[in-house]
Amino acid sequence: MVIGITINNIIRDHLTQLKKAYELLTEQECIEPVNPFDLETSFPSKNSTELVTEFKPDSDSLEDLPMNEVNEEFNVYEFLYHEASFEIFGRAEESIDGIVRKLKNYEKKLGVKIVLINKESPRSKCATLFFLSKNGFDFDRILFPKTDKSYWDEVDVLITDNPKILKKKPKNKYSIKVKNDFNVDIKSNFTIIDLNDFKNLKSIIKTIKEKN
Repeated sequence: MVIGITINNIIRDHLTQLKKAYELLTEQECIEPVNPFDLETSFPSKNSTELVTEFKPDSDSLEDLPMNEVNEEFNVYEFLYHEASFEIFGRAEESIDGIVRKLKNYEKKLGVKIVLINKESPRSKCATLFFLSKNGFDFDRILFPKTDKSYWDEVDVLITDNPKILKKKPKNKYSIKVKNDFNVDIKSNFTIIDLNDFKNLKSIIKTIKEKN
């Protein structure tokens, strides 16, 4: 049996890094609560260009000072996946201390194969590999699907908190939802609180094996 686990929110706490970077960049706080699947609500896009005066120490008057454009545009997805991928995804901490190493032990105890799955841009992919390597990644595979539906292609069971991915579950697969405030109404075969809930997870995997 192959179990897929999505990385963001469940294994990696990238939102804390995003909040810090956003506040440093914009000098504003994000809008709470942060829905990880609707980031633009908490980190609003900006489309403005401001003219500012460039200071010249050898200028005699304000009239001699040239005006430069300062681009204040901000888009959270452009920021995440292109401009600051390493700072956000690479430097993020684990959502649960030591969870990457714990998952390797889970793999042995549950008698399954675990693959980690995340949709990435070329830049964020490198950052994700760095994040995993610094936390003791020791699995045979990691998958980078192109679409929400393709998350299910190579797994029998998928552990995720992502509503869109849960909704794409094929009939012959099993979903284990990691419950949060933004997916309580989304259907799944099973639900857990987090990956520390090993006793419950073990019982779920046993049930799935018996059904198959």
